[in-house]
Amino acid sequence: MAKHFRKFIDRGEPTHHDWLRAYVPLANYNDSEFDRKLQSFYDLSSLSAKEDWFTNLIVHRFFGEKPHEFIDLMQRPRKATFMGFVMESYGIVKQRIRSLAAIVAKSEEEHVHSYVGSLLVNELVYDGSTKSSTYLLLRMAEAVGITRDTMQTSMPLPPTLHSIKFWNGVSESSGWLEILSATNVLDLVYDHSLKDHGAKMAFFGSGVLDNEWIPDQVKEYLIFTRDVIGKKSRDGLKIIVKHASESDKMEDAQSSFLRSIDALDRHYQAIVTRIRQFENR
Repeated sequence: MAKHFRKFIDRGEPTHHDWLRAYVPLANYNDSEFDRKLQSFYDLSSLSAKEDWFTNLIVHRFFGEKPHEFIDLMQRPRKATFMGFVMESYGIVKQRIRSLAAIVAKSEEEHVHSYVGSLLVNELVYDGSTKSSTYLLLRMAEAVGITRDTMQTSMPLPPTLHSIKFWNGVSESSGWLEILSATNVLDLVYDHSLKDHGAKMAFFGSGVLDNEWIPDQVKEYLIFTRDVIGKKSRDGLKIIVKHASESDKMEDAQSSFLRSIDALDRHYQAIVTRIRQFENR
């Protein structure tokens, strides 16, 4: 495995280089030492719960001592923060629905269907009491001054588009476990219980919902991400760990999860770019 990574590093391949820089420093290791470092990185035996490996990565990348810039902005958001978020998130929300549908199509496990179905019902059924994330996101956009037509016809920035293509590619070419692993990243970041796992903050600041200037439609979307998507994400993670362990596909699940974290990071960087654009208008 070390030779595989070194080959791509020597070619200047950015994906492998960025991954190593983030997780397993390459310098001063020969191949055997680096192999041991990689094995240690993927090893779950020292953890009290296997789910912690996945949770710790999310916390480290987005909610740690040096949080992601977008997450930091969400602690004390301004109007431009929400404008940048909605403009870059519409395509992500639609792709998440396609990914969930792919899991149902490729899995024969009834409890997987039940879990994913509980997520899809919020996206595909609107009866007045059940509201989809798409519907809520569009209302949020209108509340901060962006029309539905603009949301539905505008192209996301290249980093977000690249991330959408990644998740779509996983949905088309991978098995249901890898798809769920990739999609679960999108949901786990909304889990406010990450603070119990070392997160220094949640997806949005504790005072956001009490802020009088923030429109109710914005708060409704944020509450949905916390109370529906975020809370259910832990159940999805348990399914991933259970089936990955039983089918000897843990490294496949871990790899899909890692690549999805990188994709989400790119998307968040695109949101920050949008925010700066709105601030400078």
